[in-house]
Amino acid sequence: MYTMHEGTYWPVFEEVFNEYKPKTIVEIGSYYGGLSYNFHKLLKDEGHIYGIQTIDENKLIHVPDSNMGDYSAGEAGGNIDIRLKNQDWKAAVKKYFPKKYHHNYDFNLLIETFNNIKNGTLILDTSPFNYPWKNGYDLCIIDITTEIEENKKQVDYWIKYGNESSILMVGTWNHKEEFYDLAQKRYEFLTKEIKMKGKNHVLLCL
Repeated sequence: MYTMHEGTYWPVFEEVFNEYKPKTIVEIGSYYGGLSYNFHKLLKDEGHIYGIQTIDENKLIHVPDSNMGDYSAGEAGGNIDIRLKNQDWKAAVKKYFPKKYHHNYDFNLLIETFNNIKNGTLILDTSPFNYPWKNGYDLCIIDITTEIEENKKQVDYWIKYGNESSILMVGTWNHKEEFYDLAQKRYEFLTKEIKMKGKNHVLLCL
């Protein structure tokens, strides 16, 4: 089973968890569920985790073909993660993930992970939904794209469903400063604070 490792941004997520202590967590773009599993260990038996993973073939990341998926080498110019020494996503997966993850995306591996998350619910659908979200959240993580327009679309949907004093965490990758400036104008009236976190994330404090 895959869990997040030192080659990823887990320390940033862990810091946010320890600071805000969320009970209900929504992860948009679960991939193989490593982040949700790590949060599950921090939550223990308290709270709930919702993992949302698209079934859209054009958005799935297939390792043999890194030109598919929102984190493809083509879209991000190969610079997925500075801490991964600017390797493209395919190379990063091959370096850090066990071999069973080195093929076309396999939903069975995601389900395997969530079967080990006692307080987790897996939703196979593409965000943003065409129906309202009814479960709220204390922490919502949107980390699925290198495109600012897609992040705007996601935030416009999810910002409506946060509980009081909740956090919306957005992975911005190659447009962090641009998204931060946009958020100050677009979401200022809905937030208590907007701040940058780590190298690639913006927090909207609702």
